[in-house]
Amino acid sequence: MAQGTASTGEALPTLYQAEWCPFSSAESCEGRGCGSRLAAAALEDARREGLDVVPLCPFIAHYIERHPEYEQLVAPGYRDH
Repeated sequence: MAQGTASTGEALPTLYQAEWCPFSSAESCEGRGCGSRLAAAALEDARREGLDVVPLCPFIAHYIERHPEYEQLVAPGYRDH
């Protein structure tokens, strides 16, 4: 896990796809909702912890587009990217 920086200057944890999605390339999980369940869990954790989300991972960015209930979690500088 890497560190990012919030607009307040505090360090934030940064998840990369390979870190949180151990089967991101596993064909056996493709189309079965595994990635979506992990995305929802990670976003719910961010919500509980009051963290901003910077959706650098294309899967997470697309997931948030399809689930507008998570849009308010996106860091202000990264909205509408």
